[in-house]
Amino acid sequence: MIQNWFRALRRSSERKLLRLIVDDNGFSATDWENQSTALKWDSIWQIRTYKRDLGTVDEICLEFRTPNGYLEVWESDQGYKDLVQEIERRFQLEQAWWSKVAFPAFATNDAILYRDPNAPPESLPAR
Repeated sequence: MIQNWFRALRRSSERKLLRLIVDDNGFSATDWENQSTALKWDSIWQIRTYKRDLGTVDEICLEFRTPNGYLEVWESDQGYKDLVQEIERRFQLEQAWWSKVAFPAFATNDAILYRDPNAPPESLPAR
């Protein structure tokens, strides 16, 4: 389900913002058509970060890999800061991760922030 929902986001000519809501169990992402998907913290196999070059600005993105596929969120999504604060705490991310992906400008700076050691090898195509 997550994969199909995410593909629909990618196909749109202009990406609409998501609304992210964080709670003790995980987080939900709701799109512009009010369709929602939820991820539980214990279902996250991997968190990857990278930048998308949008021409005049960059967007720092987080990609969550789960048993059901991938979900990508952008820093311009509503609730992104709350999500970042929670994953930094919950997954004990190093504090410098944001600077490493943010600089230099207009470079992808792809990095894995978290990987569950019990997750199966990656078999789904990333992004």
